[in-house]
Amino acid sequence: MLLAPLMATLLASAIVVEATPLAGDKVQGELAGISAESLQIATADGVRQLPLTGLKSVSIAGATPSSQSGEIAVELIDGSQLRVERYQVAKGEVTVGAGDMSLTGPANTVKWVRFRSLEKEPAIQQGWDQLLQREFAGDCLAFTKEVDGALVLERLEGAVGAIDDQVVEFTYQGDTLRPKRERVLGLIYLVAKRDIGATVGSVLLKDGSTLAASSLELAGDKLRVTTGSGWTAELPADRLLGLDFGSSNITYLSDLKPTTVEVEPYYGATLDSERQTYLPRMDEDHHGAPLKLVDQAPALKGLALRSRTKLVYRFDKPYKRLRAMAGIAEHVRNSVVSPHLVLSISSDRKKLLERDVTGDDAPFEIDLDLEGVQRLTIVVDYGKSQDVADFLQLCNARLTK
Repeated sequence: MLLAPLMATLLASAIVVEATPLAGDKVQGELAGISAESLQIATADGVRQLPLTGLKSVSIAGATPSSQSGEIAVELIDGSQLRVERYQVAKGEVTVGAGDMSLTGPANTVKWVRFRSLEKEPAIQQGWDQLLQREFAGDCLAFTKEVDGALVLERLEGAVGAIDDQVVEFTYQGDTLRPKRERVLGLIYLVAKRDIGATVGSVLLKDGSTLAASSLELAGDKLRVTTGSGWTAELPADRLLGLDFGSSNITYLSDLKPTTVEVEPYYGATLDSERQTYLPRMDEDHHGAPLKLVDQAPALKGLALRSRTKLVYRFDKPYKRLRAMAGIAEHVRNSVVSPHLVLSISSDRKKLLERDVTGDDAPFEIDLDLEGVQRLTIVVDYGKSQDVADFLQLCNARLTK
């Protein structure tokens, strides 16, 4: 990872940044350097070294999102999303850009490209979204045509060829078509499975573009980014909004599929529909509302669990810590029968946490060491109130590297 040269040029203009770590206070100051392991920030108390694996994000002071972005939207197989003004394909290579920004990469790493905004065409937007969910035997060319005074979305399946500013080359049933690009809404590529490089974080641009970066280096007055799918980008410094390390350093439990899910209502469940009400909920409570603990802001991520529930996770990568804010759901804290349950969290070697949780308890922070842990078991068991009002929430439950 060639991160070291990145901030050298930025320092020349005394770039002021704010770094948000995964735990602890934010750090503000002038960017003093960056290496493959850490970020250096010059503060009033001296230079602080912040490990990249402990960072959530870095924002650049004074950089704000732009209201202007390219009309063309592109998504790559590594998750990078681009808003650009130019899109050309020649000899299997794609070149895109906006203003003085340029990006290139293999055509077989593009998931899709849409050549115009659909903000004012909700019906076409819905049709396009549906196409993105489908599987095709070849590349898909989407276009609109007027039927009875209304625009409708149509498609052809074939193979995309060269593309310039005027024409899209597309092979359909053995014939090579060359429709004007202004008539083509977008292209959905048939993507073969291929390895994607590990990413160190995401580069955020003012125009809303996001690049999943596997390496970064400075090239003159531009930031050169290589993405996980092998794209290279030449990014002028004044287009940068910040760096996001959270996607590389954080995995939310609600985004993982447990290998074991067991629920056991205290009085049993004779109907499958009744049993369904006891199953864990991801990123919402058991009523479909946002996760919410008393005196805490609503959480966008997390788990909602009832007693008795057992979850087992097996990890295919190493993690250092499990962090969450835990407690009884706000909406049942004042129930006639006070909630009471027992929460235990165990690794494959030992018990990491066990405690009673009641409706009278304030929300509490979980911060557990996961070094060397390959299996994690979470059990929400009955307490003194059987399973009445036992609604536990693990808000923003996340694994950090």
